[in-house]
Amino acid sequence: IFSANCVGCHVGTNAEADLQLTVGAAYDEIVNVGRSQQPQWIRVIPGEAAASLLYLKVSENRPPVGARMPQGGRLSDAEIRRIHDWIEAGAPR
Repeated sequence: IFSANCVGCHVGTNAEADLQLTVGAAYDEIVNVGRSQQPQWIRVIPGEAAASLLYLKVSENRPPVGARMPQGGRLSDAEIRRIHDWIEAGAPR
């Protein structure tokens, strides 16, 4: 999901929100990690999709911080559900 929809903005030295979503880097960048601009917003809280900023940003039209992701589009319902289920399952590596 990240490679197809997110890496365009979240890669390299100028990555949006200082967030690298490339294969091999994404997990360590999002699980139990606070948003760089507002560290109190944890990107992924294992077992808690409804409290995880990543899930809120892809599932809500007006997330609590920033804009819906990905910019200029929307993930499919199946992709959003897959992220939800992964987080609820404890965000396994």
